[in-house]
Amino acid sequence: MTRFKFAFVFLLMAVAVKAQDPMKYVDSCYKMAMASKTDSGYIINMMAASSGAFEFDRGKCINYLTRAMVRAEESRDAKLICNAKLFASSMYSSRFNLTANADTAMMFAKKALETATLNNLPVQQGWSHIMLARINRTKDRLDDAMQHSQSALMLANTQTD
Repeated sequence: MTRFKFAFVFLLMAVAVKAQDPMKYVDSCYKMAMASKTDSGYIINMMAASSGAFEFDRGKCINYLTRAMVRAEESRDAKLICNAKLFASSMYSSRFNLTANADTAMMFAKKALETATLNNLPVQQGWSHIMLARINRTKDRLDDAMQHSQSALMLANTQTD
């Protein structure tokens, strides 16, 4: 169910970006984040604002991303922290126009895997391995990509969820 909610929110964000001026979308997400009563609502909306600003205002992008990460860390909710790092990794890895983006995506994915492993979060471990496999494939590190893909499959085969 959580996967469905995450995918649904992500889909809504993608549709919203296409439907309006990107900076209006960023400002709207920022306002929703500031009005949110929950850590997860704040983080999801701040990450959406960060992603929307990525191509247009890198300063805002980094500011919003940092604020979301700080709030996730302050929550001390390992699953929320891990999901925030995975979102950041996805945001950077979907924009491979610079090597630095791939390196930043790799850093966030590795941190997400570390957090998931330390806190025994197998679903987030699996997603972290999938993200690392994707990034490694893009960087032509096929052996590493295969290893992460196999790790994700092994986790999936041992889960009952």
